[in-house]
Amino acid sequence: MLNHITEFIESLKEGEIELYNEAGLQHELGYFLRQKNIKLKFEYNINLLNIDVPTPLKKEIDLFIEDKNKKILIELKFPNRGAFPRRMTQSIIDIFFIQQLIDSGFEKGYFIFFTGLNNFSKGKSEENIYSYFRKAKLINEFSSLDIPNFMLKKPDGKNFFSHLEKKERKFKKDLKISFLELKNNGKEYLYFILEI
Repeated sequence: MLNHITEFIESLKEGEIELYNEAGLQHELGYFLRQKNIKLKFEYNINLLNIDVPTPLKKEIDLFIEDKNKKILIELKFPNRGAFPRRMTQSIIDIFFIQQLIDSGFEKGYFIFFTGLNNFSKGKSEENIYSYFRKAKLINEFSSLDIPNFMLKKPDGKNFFSHLEKKERKFKKDLKISFLELKNNGKEYLYFILEI
């Protein structure tokens, strides 16, 4: 699957596909993969799967692929209006959600992040949530203390805090964010892909 995702990235660099928002990225990637004869479903509810996911961090999979009894998922983020600590936290939640599904029987998961905002990779603060994006701190080290306080008032933040406090999720390999640069139709973007 990673080779197809890499090929999709190359088509973005060549300007064949235009980046503009998260929904567009999701549908363009989905269409691209379908052109490769990969069957997939968009925004697939995990309740439709025959698996047990204790206290799931999300209810839907951005792109769900089932190939020869192997389940694969792709989660996407494309923040383009700021709200950096919130979008960073939501990204980490997505990464932990992918690991939840792998622990419940999925073969692989991919997290794809795009942004045109440099503040995700640079800024004054390099502690807590920022350290994972700006200093490439291992995501395996993420703890409930790294969640911004304002996120603890939101349902997804509370759920994530509770999940982390139980210490039930372990990544099988070291994961860290390493931004790459991409130019698409005259605009500069940062992106990274994590294979989990």
